[in-house]
Amino acid sequence: MELYEDLLVQASHQLQIAEHMLNETYPFVKDPKMLPAIVERLYCALDYALTALLRCEHNHNRIPSYKDDFDEKCKIFKKTAKRYKLKSQYGLEEIRDLVVKHRQTQLAFARKENFVMVKNHKIDTLSLIRVKGFLSKTKIFIDDIRNQLRTQNV
Repeated sequence: MELYEDLLVQASHQLQIAEHMLNETYPFVKDPKMLPAIVERLYCALDYALTALLRCEHNHNRIPSYKDDFDEKCKIFKKTAKRYKLKSQYGLEEIRDLVVKHRQTQLAFARKENFVMVKNHKIDTLSLIRVKGFLSKTKIFIDDIRNQLRTQNV
């Protein structure tokens, strides 16, 4: 139980940091360049929560060993989600894609209230509203994982 709880505590901590950055710091500085950093924190929170669930599953021999790779974890989660009656869509891949895109972007800049990323002539933008949507999905995901681990008496 301690390992899963530790991972969930770390997920909650990352979520709190992202929430503080979004609700307290961002309105004060009004710099769209903060938005990718907030999404990065949400990604970390999702990864910790996902790892907690999958380690629980693996320790109870419900899933085989897996690579510590976010794509692999997402695939296994989609199969496991049915067992726990969880939605398989929490924006996991979308948030991961944005983090990867930001890391590999060829050009990034702030435009009005958006953060614009350009990679291979494809444009993607982050807005305050979009990041708030990611925050709410991440909160729901972590709460759902926590509730499932508690009901399983892990």
